[in-house]
Amino acid sequence: MFDMNGDGLTDLVMVDQQGDLAFFERAKKDGKLVLKAPRKAFRDENGEVLHPTARKSPKAWNGGIGGATGRRKITICDWNGDGKPDLIMNGKNSRLYLQTGMRDGNWIFVDAGDMSGQQLSAHTTNPTTVDFDNDGIPEVILGCEDGFLYHLKNNDWKK
Repeated sequence: MFDMNGDGLTDLVMVDQQGDLAFFERAKKDGKLVLKAPRKAFRDENGEVLHPTARKSPKAWNGGIGGATGRRKITICDWNGDGKPDLIMNGKNSRLYLQTGMRDGNWIFVDAGDMSGQQLSAHTTNPTTVDFDNDGIPEVILGCEDGFLYHLKNNDWKK
């Protein structure tokens, strides 16, 4: 959950029923908060619906069949300090998708790859961001299936 469009309302970003990353915009209607219908608003630099390259399946957001769907863990923050929200997802450690801008009402992302060279998980991680030293620069904490928490410093922040 994150205010993706900057309107002051917390939106929902998650894998939809078709296995694609979707933007569920929060809005006010008749004085009540509602979620609008999902929109595939996350695109790659070619304008195609964003799909991670970490796996070969075109539906890699949800991972597969037989109970292996909908398991993407997503956290959103401005990782590199450029003022645009970026996506951090689970993987062998965590995978970073940097936002480069907007086009035709869609957010454009480039796959910046794994955030560490170290294999931290055989199955999945659970990334979230923190700021332990209170310097305004996000860091990643990964909860892993081995029961440990891993800390990844941010080396991408614009100075």
